[in-house]
Amino acid sequence: MFQYDEKAWKDDKQGCYSIQAVMPVYGAMSGFSLEQGRFLDPLDQQHAKRVIVLGNKAIEQLFPSRQAVGQSVKIAGLSYQVIGALKSSMSLVSIGMPADYSCYIPLSSYREVKPQDHFYELFISPNPGVHRKQLVDTIRQILLRHHGLDIDDHQQIQSYDARESHQSITKFLVGLQVFLGVIGFISLAVAGIGIANVMLVTVRRATRDIGVRMALGARDHHILLHYLLQAMITVCSGGLLGILMTSAIVWAVDQLPWVASFTMPLGNRIPCYQYWY
Repeated sequence: MFQYDEKAWKDDKQGCYSIQAVMPVYGAMSGFSLEQGRFLDPLDQQHAKRVIVLGNKAIEQLFPSRQAVGQSVKIAGLSYQVIGALKSSMSLVSIGMPADYSCYIPLSSYREVKPQDHFYELFISPNPGVHRKQLVDTIRQILLRHHGLDIDDHQQIQSYDARESHQSITKFLVGLQVFLGVIGFISLAVAGIGIANVMLVTVRRATRDIGVRMALGARDHHILLHYLLQAMITVCSGGLLGILMTSAIVWAVDQLPWVASFTMPLGNRIPCYQYWY
């Protein structure tokens, strides 16, 4: 694939985006979801069509009405027809570029404009059952030989395994959930002990009132029910207040503009390798 930053124009509207020149299979490998239209197909690649799939932010800035399919945009003086628009996503593509700010054109149409450029990234999705470590070594050796480099030099061509990264993040999140679960259990235990002590003090202070009630005909279960209801109201009120406060804090943090750059949804990611050199 090729990647370059360029301005895109639509009438009096413009924006700077990451233009990705890719093969049609890249859409399936990345797991993109379309809001409208379609992704690149083999005919676009075969005939070097000047078509483009816009990221969500490009749609928002260039087409406020969000009716982009069939329209055209200009990039570096060339006109590209919009064939699709991606749904908003916090995923990162290529070298850490947000997917919402990326646009995609056929690789062949880019090669017609700049045939002298060389690839700097290669995405590979292994078939099921393939030994991933051997695949990495084989591809690296092929690329090193092609460029006339030492096949034992692992610094010239670097690789990134999305599945390994996904597994590492998943393990970290599971560990974090277990840790938070233990903290939550301890907090509940401490709260339970605190409530029990408060109720004990309350009952001791109300000994005279309890005696008066029993003298007037109240039974043991009446007294017990009264204080159980009092404890339940206290617990539910505190729990509801805590949930409301937590929800408000989470909502407020989620509205901050910089939060999206620190998050990446896991989802059902398609494992692939990324090479750059």
